[in-house]
Amino acid sequence: MTKTISPAMLEAYKDALFCQDACNLSGVLYSFSRHMKTLCDEIPDTKSRNTHPVAKLFASKIASLTACDEMFEMNYDHIADTLIE
Repeated sequence: MTKTISPAMLEAYKDALFCQDACNLSGVLYSFSRHMKTLCDEIPDTKSRNTHPVAKLFASKIASLTACDEMFEMNYDHIADTLIE
């Protein structure tokens, strides 16, 4: 049995692949936000939305563009210290 994919979900699939060549973080984030709405509309539970391939591809690209693996603890401490001051 073949599952029918909605036009909105098909667009999310395409953009999740296309964004892998992106260099503009804000563009990726706006697109991700739009497509997360589709995931929320079509997928009933949070875990399935969070681990959906579309979410993972966008999240991976965001992680890459922000170099989030680099010095996470230092960045976290900097922001926390700034908020405390």
